[in-house]
Amino acid sequence: MPKCFLIAIPVHRARAAIGAMTNSAGTSTSRYFFWFGIAMCLLLAAFTWQRNPTKLRSVFQRHQDRKTGSHSPLTSAGDTHATVTLPTACAPAGNISSPSPVRDGIGVPSITERTAFGNYSQSLSGVNGSDKLLKYTCRFTEDHSWPHTPGNPGELAIVSLLSASVPSLLLDYILGLEVLGTSLDRFAPKSVPRVLMVLEGTDCDELCMRRLHDTGWRICHAPPIKPPRPSDFARFKDQFVKLLMWNMVQYKRVVYMDADTLAVGRLERLLATPVSMASNKPLAVAQDIFNGKWVDGFNMGVAVIPTNRTEFVRLFNLLESDSVEYESTMSEQGFLSVIYKNVWTKLAFEDNANLAAWLWDKSLWQSKKSDIRLVHFTMEKGWKIDSKSKYAEIGRLWKETRDVLCARRLKSADACDLARATGCLS
Repeated sequence: MPKCFLIAIPVHRARAAIGAMTNSAGTSTSRYFFWFGIAMCLLLAAFTWQRNPTKLRSVFQRHQDRKTGSHSPLTSAGDTHATVTLPTACAPAGNISSPSPVRDGIGVPSITERTAFGNYSQSLSGVNGSDKLLKYTCRFTEDHSWPHTPGNPGELAIVSLLSASVPSLLLDYILGLEVLGTSLDRFAPKSVPRVLMVLEGTDCDELCMRRLHDTGWRICHAPPIKPPRPSDFARFKDQFVKLLMWNMVQYKRVVYMDADTLAVGRLERLLATPVSMASNKPLAVAQDIFNGKWVDGFNMGVAVIPTNRTEFVRLFNLLESDSVEYESTMSEQGFLSVIYKNVWTKLAFEDNANLAAWLWDKSLWQSKKSDIRLVHFTMEKGWKIDSKSKYAEIGRLWKETRDVLCARRLKSADACDLARATGCLS
């Protein structure tokens, strides 16, 4: 409401001047000016609300979140989504320099750091004669150690994946990871590091690296794991690289999230899911829904994995020998559904709210929506959903998170090239 001061200040001065020149008549006239100013302020507020209710509503929502410490975005009322005009410190496109932004005091790595992998192979010798698997480890590009924080010394990491199975979709998935990272800033503990596996051969240039680093991802290069029978679905051809997560023994367990997921509630419960090879809980995942029916298998879009080098070697050898009959179209999901049949732990629907359920099991979605913590945009990606989509109500959450990212980047001239790459500027 700052614009009201443009009215209130001159009204106040006019009132004082009139009061000084007259007595009773001046008092009556000054009261008229005073109430006229109040009326104009109210009209201005109404006009602002009519033009941009989403922006004002978001202010009230943030205030309520601070009071309650909670967030229930799936039950909030309001328009599907309205484009918000954000203030910007960015100059026209031709005047942008390329400084190195800083996130949480960590500078973005130089090109030298990005290409110097260091001595990073983990020794697999002595584990089922696995010397040949030395190369199958994710090598960091930013420094020569896996990211840890004082509050999380090797206990846990959040992991995601970027690949170029379909090169035309690469920019979409980079944006998806930026928005996912922004949502994790709000709903995941700061003590949990985020590791992004970038498949070798993926065209992630320096700007791409900066965009991902700016949203909390620490990048490692992942060698491909090629199955004897690759999926005939282009986007799934490289998904067996996920097996590398079993070899991330720098952590006791990792929580995997696809690039098309979005955190909308606190994730402490998901991150604390108990898994271990010793207790016969080798994997925690959510039940999958396919063609309108809940199936016996699971969805690998969100997974809690106990790292174990011996198990990694076992999985690799089973795949390489092609000794497991599985649905190859579904790639690693079909393979692991056979390997861990009847022994996987079922995650709550709220921890992998598959958009397919919105379409095929609406009653379940409605009964759980106030508790949903992680949305999985399987049927239509968040960056593709518009106001005409059948998923518009859910897509609004993704676009609001992108607005948060844009607002942060537009505040600083140092991040203008990032803002432009994210689509925050036309």
